[in-house]
Amino acid sequence: MSTTILTPLFPPDPSNVALYTKILAEKLSVDDLSVIAYGNLPESVANTTIYPIDKRRSKFTLVWQCLKTLWQLQPDNLIVQNGPSSELPALIYSYLHRPKLILVFSDLAASQKQRSWLHSQVTKRLTARAETVVTLPTDTTTYLPLEWLPFTPNVEDKVETQKNWWQEHLIELGHGASK
Repeated sequence: MSTTILTPLFPPDPSNVALYTKILAEKLSVDDLSVIAYGNLPESVANTTIYPIDKRRSKFTLVWQCLKTLWQLQPDNLIVQNGPSSELPALIYSYLHRPKLILVFSDLAASQKQRSWLHSQVTKRLTARAETVVTLPTDTTTYLPLEWLPFTPNVEDKVETQKNWWQEHLIELGHGASK
């Protein structure tokens, strides 16, 4: 079974969403993993094929390129990061191929701020079609790497907390234990 992560942000983009997506790709235990990422020079991830889409193009071209890539890959599982540039192609593709859809709301502030009517409808329909909908915690210290300073207290506890969070999160996504 193939799995594709569709994301508007991926490193070297300097955002928590990008970092979360890269860590997710590293931790997923699947044989056929690909990432469709908007950007020109995405960082690599072992055992993962990354398909970059130049985000400097028109919105129509972005959606078309994404749909074309999805159609070529035909993933059985599609993990979608929230955002109009990933939600619209995922919704269209879900009507054509019917993959197992997993929708991840990783940027809650962005998903809650005022959106257009069209984006609201796309999100509503994609959420209804998704088998799993996950909202990441706003406290990123539970899942993103922390900067450890010398003599930081309780480092082992924090590392263990993150490890446990990722194990539970992967199960929630339907992908069992991590690598």
